[in-house]
Amino acid sequence: MRWKEFELLEEVGLTGYERKALVTLMVHGVADAETLCRKGEVPSSKIYQAMEKLAHLGLVEIQPTRPKLYSALPGDEVVNRLVEISRHKAERFANKLRS
Repeated sequence: MRWKEFELLEEVGLTGYERKALVTLMVHGVADAETLCRKGEVPSSKIYQAMEKLAHLGLVEIQPTRPKLYSALPGDEVVNRLVEISRHKAERFANKLRS
């Protein structure tokens, strides 16, 4: 996978590992941490924090299984959520300028 194509995800505040994890999960649909690390080139020491942030942002879902499984949302939902995050950041920026 060519990660350079997904650099736009950086604009919403995702780190490199978070971007790789999100894209890898979207390709696989459902995966455990080991798969995300291996296929997404994410160190095992970073994957859990990355997935927690992605879940917090509403970009993925965490299934409470053993081992934990992570599931991707449909692509259009991810795009809509990313647009919402970007809009919120832009509004915060505009409000700071007005202050």
